[in-house]
Amino acid sequence: MRLAILAFAAGTLWVQSAAVLPPSVAYGVGGLVVGAASWLSRRTAPWLRLILCCLAAFMLGVAWAACRAEGRLSEVLPLALEGQDIRITGQIDTLPQRTERGWRFEFAVDPASTVAHGIPARLLLSLGASDLGRGGNPAETPQIDVGHQRHTVWRSGRSALRQNA
Repeated sequence: MRLAILAFAAGTLWVQSAAVLPPSVAYGVGGLVVGAASWLSRRTAPWLRLILCCLAAFMLGVAWAACRAEGRLSEVLPLALEGQDIRITGQIDTLPQRTERGWRFEFAVDPASTVAHGIPARLLLSLGASDLGRGGNPAETPQIDVGHQRHTVWRSGRSALRQNA
């Protein structure tokens, strides 16, 4: 059982290091077929069953990791929206992190905005020094706390907040 778990983990690590995503359906079906062959070959040598079980676990690990990666990569910004200003509403979803250029945080976009504009449900936004008020004046710095509801204009492609409402 430990070898099967290690083989599954090796399959997920292999996907992480691959230059191109493998086809998740092919590896998933292949893993199920090899797993069924391992189960049906109960009368064969134990070492052969162990090899088949580890191969099935490796293939299922590849299929699982590739399927998860495909799901994450499907959330891309349409090229037609690149560089445009889009008015979105949502809330700050993670603790803002201070960077040398300003603040960075994840933004959960309201479903109405995602449907209307075809943008992903979560964005990684940056609030730069030029967005922190005139000359970076702390008195004009907008509130960037977790859960804070925001109406903002987002310049797609540059991931920067440009205006706060």
